[in-house]
Amino acid sequence: MIGIELLRALAAHRDRDAEVAGLDSRTLRFVIEYASEVDVATTVAEIRSVIDIDDFQFFPLFDKPSTDVEFGEFYVLQFPGLERTVDNRTLFSIAHELQALLGAVTVEPDLGSEFYQEPVPPDAAPEGVLKDLFHGRCFVAGDPPADRDWALDRAGVLRGWNASSARGAGIRIAQPDTGVTRHTELSDVAITDGFNVLTGTSDPTDPLSGGGNPGHGTGTASVMTSGASGQLLGPAPAATLVPIRCVESVILTFNGGAVAKAIDHARLRGCHIVTMSLGGTPSRAVKKAIKQAIGSDMIVLAAAGNCVDLVVYPARYDEVIAVAGSNVDDGAWRGSCHGHAVDITAPGENVWKAIAGPGGTDVGGGQGTSFAVAITAGVAALWLSHHGRQKVMEAATRRQMSVQALFRDVLIGSARAPAGWKKSDFGAGILDAEALLHRTLEGPIAPAPEVAPGGAASDTMGLLNDALGPVETSRLAGVASQPQFQLELSSLVFEDARVGVDPSDDVGVEAGMTRQAISPQLEAALGVRAPSLGNRPTFTSVQSSLRADRIPSLDPVVLVAGRHSALEAAVDVTPEAARESLRADSDARLGALEARVARVRANAEGADREALTPLHDQLLRDSEVVLERLREGAPIPNEPGALTALEALVQLDGRPALRLSDDGVDPSDPELGEWQGAIVLHPTFAELQRSVGRIDTTPGVHAGTGFVVGDGLIMTNRHVLEALAFPTPSRSHPSGWVVIGEPVVNFSPSGTDATRSFRIADVVFSGPDPIDGRIDLAHLDLALLRVEQTNAEGAGLPPALKLSDQAIAVGAAKLFVVGYPALPTLLPSDEEGKRRMDVVRRLREIYDMKYGVRYLSPGLVLTSSGALPESPKHWVFTHDATSLGGNSGSCVLSFDHNLDIAGLHFAGDWLRANYAHAIDEVRSEISGFVP
Repeated sequence: MIGIELLRALAAHRDRDAEVAGLDSRTLRFVIEYASEVDVATTVAEIRSVIDIDDFQFFPLFDKPSTDVEFGEFYVLQFPGLERTVDNRTLFSIAHELQALLGAVTVEPDLGSEFYQEPVPPDAAPEGVLKDLFHGRCFVAGDPPADRDWALDRAGVLRGWNASSARGAGIRIAQPDTGVTRHTELSDVAITDGFNVLTGTSDPTDPLSGGGNPGHGTGTASVMTSGASGQLLGPAPAATLVPIRCVESVILTFNGGAVAKAIDHARLRGCHIVTMSLGGTPSRAVKKAIKQAIGSDMIVLAAAGNCVDLVVYPARYDEVIAVAGSNVDDGAWRGSCHGHAVDITAPGENVWKAIAGPGGTDVGGGQGTSFAVAITAGVAALWLSHHGRQKVMEAATRRQMSVQALFRDVLIGSARAPAGWKKSDFGAGILDAEALLHRTLEGPIAPAPEVAPGGAASDTMGLLNDALGPVETSRLAGVASQPQFQLELSSLVFEDARVGVDPSDDVGVEAGMTRQAISPQLEAALGVRAPSLGNRPTFTSVQSSLRADRIPSLDPVVLVAGRHSALEAAVDVTPEAARESLRADSDARLGALEARVARVRANAEGADREALTPLHDQLLRDSEVVLERLREGAPIPNEPGALTALEALVQLDGRPALRLSDDGVDPSDPELGEWQGAIVLHPTFAELQRSVGRIDTTPGVHAGTGFVVGDGLIMTNRHVLEALAFPTPSRSHPSGWVVIGEPVVNFSPSGTDATRSFRIADVVFSGPDPIDGRIDLAHLDLALLRVEQTNAEGAGLPPALKLSDQAIAVGAAKLFVVGYPALPTLLPSDEEGKRRMDVVRRLREIYDMKYGVRYLSPGLVLTSSGALPESPKHWVFTHDATSLGGNSGSCVLSFDHNLDIAGLHFAGDWLRANYAHAIDEVRSEISGFVP
């Protein structure tokens, strides 16, 4: 079930009493482009007949129609009482069906994309939070420079003020952002004509409730307009600020409809500048709003983006002035997006800004192109007030160009380029307000039209070229020229950029863990033309929405020492202690490694054995080099061979991951080590582990692990469930779930034997809160699923496992995690937090490792369920057994409780521990469903 059929199933559960007055960030919404203005009443009737849903809203997006050869007229179709809980594949499938059935030019879903995030220090998030990749790649540690005016100095503003006393007077700056709060830095700023797109009201106040570093709009406004009453100064303290709330929080959820509405509001209220410290995917409605703003003699600027490398929209549009970020030394900020779309660079690293909060007086450092574009917008206001806006418009008319083009011309012409400046990545240079103000408005007449027809296709092709290169892009040209597919194509590219996937890198299964799935319509249009973007086999081995247990590690030793050290609290192991351990018993470690690779080679088939021999020989040579460098106290080279050897050496002791057959573990397996006795003492283990199965979204597409807990009932994680079904009508406390695809649970050791596969039919129970790819110990990451008790082959469901009613102990308490691990995606990482998949691939080859099959991982309890302050309900304990992404939903068997199920594994923080729900503490939540 997909497309409109799925939309109907979701809508059946909608909250019929819900009211939506604006364009909030969560409601399911589509922006429909018709070739010309339509009659609303007639179109409502047509839509109702097409979707067979009677409760929706349909209205014009913009207040006034316009004539535009590139775009038609835009309307909003939204469903009050129904949140956007579905994935992008489903959203696009619905949109493509609507476009075809309604005869529209385009139908684009509001995706709520989160490709634009302000970097925050890793320690700003609570302990145990699963941090996204950008934390390691973008944030620059350290305090901001003591000189709070350093950014104004580097941007030439302080010197420019000597040439002009206007300071932005008479200029209206529109700021689509999170809104603003009361703060001393804005106390003497003229604020007027505010608007809240999210609620449809005139109050742009930021409620500071979006989570994570709130007050983004207050911070960027202060960088632009702070006056003498505060502690900081902005380039244009005399300008008028028009705040428009259209996004939330530091995670600037980008909805094209809301941003387009904000830009249109700015135009209709007579603003002179629009500055956007936000970004995401393309939007035809946003593009039209920008064109109309520029046609009304407005200057439009946008931040290039943070941490995904590729310049985001709307900065990527040719019409928009795109601003990248620099630092106090006139170098590029490490997190700045860059590329040919960038026009100019301005200070963006550790810029002093207002910090929103109860007191409304705090200031501190901020990082991101948000602040670079805010400074540039302030300088634009300074420039307009210096020359007089009327004279600027007259000069633009004489030169047969827009005010936007004139400002871009003098901005680029006055930029200063430090030695070695990369203009192809960071534009003409660094903003220089003094030189800008001294530059004449006169110049040659514009040689050609500013925007060529077919600009949207050109924008898309430019993005694809930056991401995939010219050869792949040329193969996509036919699809990219179709307006209906441009948003989906672009979102695929940005998703890969966000998680660090290189489409040209044949990484196989691991890439599928984070790639966005493609709609059937786009897949059909692509055909075989785009192996880098299509659902090719190597990218469908793992469900795209699978939550991996991934934490970028900044030290490979800590990465593995935290899970594979001796039987002690691995959380306490430091890099120094891990290295010292390797130094102390280096000969024994090398001997153990030789024995391990010999066993792997002996168990391999003939042809595979020949292929493994040179890999093993090289590993042993690299290991000798690594151990010698450790003995000398020298650093380990950041290259694949050395890092692979380091990983291999510290994976030898204590925490094996052992392949399981239906007969369990071979008790003579030398890798059992100290765990051999525990396995032998429980002869029933072989039978118990057969009740653990691999959950697939469709047969062969791995999503996680589950285990039988009752008649026709399996337990897994809610975040695994989220890969199989959509909650409705909301993600929090849903009243129902709509199962999608053909999810199954397979109880064979390989996870692929069709005779042992059982269909997942329904959702019996789920934790009330969405997981959102983060570890939140206050949320219950648990779900109970109904499965068929007899499958198509006539086989019966395995017996239920016994749930423990006793608390698991700490210290010597042994446990066994049984599940189906998948290949990790983002581990290990280099010093910048970037993936080292070369190391992972090499280890996989060396050890002939298979993923998506059943493994046993022994370990110890690290922290009891009552000892974690982040777990207010005391229903989480930590352990140090080896686990990977596919282990989500694994059962945790307690050695001390006759192998009863003591825990449900749900997440891993590779630098600290793995997390499991304590069954004895959550039994009250599920008492009505399981024995």
